[in-house]
Amino acid sequence: MRPNRLSSAPRLSLATLLAALAGCSGYVAVPGYGPPVYGEFEPNDSPASADFLGYLDSTSHFFVEGHVQSIGYDTCDYFLLEADEPIGIQFYLSGADPFDDLDLSLIDPHSGQVIAIYDAPWNPEDGYFTLDWPGTQVILLVESWVFDADYSLEILAGPHPYGSGGGPGSGFIGEQATGALQAHRSGISFPTGAPTPDL
Repeated sequence: MRPNRLSSAPRLSLATLLAALAGCSGYVAVPGYGPPVYGEFEPNDSPASADFLGYLDSTSHFFVEGHVQSIGYDTCDYFLLEADEPIGIQFYLSGADPFDDLDLSLIDPHSGQVIAIYDAPWNPEDGYFTLDWPGTQVILLVESWVFDADYSLEILAGPHPYGSGGGPGSGFIGEQATGALQAHRSGISFPTGAPTPDL
C-alpha cells in the first residue's frame, strides 16, 4: 500500500492512551498493538482542503480522531479517500458523549455532488459503501447536528463484494445490477442499500 498523508500525523503517546483507558471502557488503539489512530489536520473545512487519508486496499483499517462544532468556525471536517483496488468500506462515526449526534456525508470530489447522507438520530453513525474501481475517490464530510463534539471515525476496508472485478457495470454482475446496486458514475455504490435519505 502506498504511504498516506496522515501517516506522519502525531499519535497519542502510550502514557496518554493508558490514562484514557483508566477512565473509559471503550476501545482505544495503542500504536503498535492495533489499528493506527490519526489526528485530523486543520484547516480541513472545505472539500478543497480535505485531509488525505491515503490509498486504501482491502486490508486498510484505521481511526481518525477529530472535533467539530455545531456553531462556530469549525463546523465540518472533510476527508479524502482513494481506492488502490475495488474495495468495500465499513465506517463507524462515534462521538465522545453518548448524546452527540454526528452525521457523515459522501461527496464525489470531481462533481461536488453529495451522493449519500448518513444522519440517523443517534450515536454512533455507521454505514457501508463500495469504491468500485482503482483510483475511485470519495470525500467524507463529518458534521455535528447538535453540540460541539469530539469524535472517532473508524475506517475498515475489505474485499469488494463482487470480487476484484469491482462494482455494477464493470462486467462482474452487469445487467443484474438494479436499484441500490447501481453504481453512481463516481464509482461509489451501496450493495446493502443506500442510506436514508437516498439522494
